Amino acid sequence: MLPDTGPSSEEEWSDPFGLFPDVSPDSRTPYTDATQSKSAGQRVKRPMNAFMVWSQIQRRVLAETSPRLHNAEISKRLGKAWNSLTADQRRPFIAEAERLRK
Repeated sequence: MLPDTGPSSEEEWSDPFGLFPDVSPDSRTPYTDATQSKSAGQRVKRPMNAFMVWSQIQRRVLAETSPRLHNAEISKRLGKAWNSLTADQRRPFIAEAERLRK
């Protein structure tokens, strides 16, 4: 006999402890409903670090020159390119990241 894995798709989901007041009892996706942040737009975003400042510019350039390149491959190439930059080449992006932090 298989263990009970919760309500089947025909059964109604219930929240016995009242932990998820925003989830409708007849929701077809209660887990997704409970874990989706409703206040994501209200949080304070962290400032970009030097790599993010640099990669924001370079990602556009790379995407324009190679439009068929998958985003994951672009990220890999950006990481390798950033690691190959010298300290002098990184300095303006570090300064910009510092400015954004203030």
